[in-house]
Amino acid sequence: MSGEWRLLEVEWPEDPYLNLAAEEAIARAVGEGVAPTTLRFWRNANAVVIGAFQCASLEVRSRECLRHGVKVVRRFTGGGAVYHDIRNLNFAVSFRKPSPIPGDSIMKAYEAVGKAIVSGFGKLGVEAEFVPINDIQVRGRKICGMAGTLSRSLLFVHGCILVGSN
Repeated sequence: MSGEWRLLEVEWPEDPYLNLAAEEAIARAVGEGVAPTTLRFWRNANAVVIGAFQCASLEVRSRECLRHGVKVVRRFTGGGAVYHDIRNLNFAVSFRKPSPIPGDSIMKAYEAVGKAIVSGFGKLGVEAEFVPINDIQVRGRKICGMAGTLSRSLLFVHGCILVGSN
């Protein structure tokens, strides 16, 4: 499966819990060698996604989220809290290690994935740039942040592209 890729456009916009569980399950399957390198695009309706190591009570105004129907979900990677709505495009890339693309470093993975996204924006006529450590900017404004994880057999990067947001 080393050279094989698959593209998944599978989403459950009204169920961010299922979306995040699917993301982790896909990553684990790639890491275990039962699935090829996988790129997935998906969207969530209103949700706040917090990092694996964040304290929800410090990051999220739970009563406001409840009042506005915003679900709070924890992802399996680190990083900060991110607001998702249906006009954001989320992506996840799972690589089995060792992988020549992007190598065996999370920093190299951010750069490789970030530059691929920048290239895609260029084809759409949008001038974007990858800004280390893990951001993509347009005209100096962040439109995408990425997070990732690295294990003995998996290199995983995901992010949220702000296409339009509520």
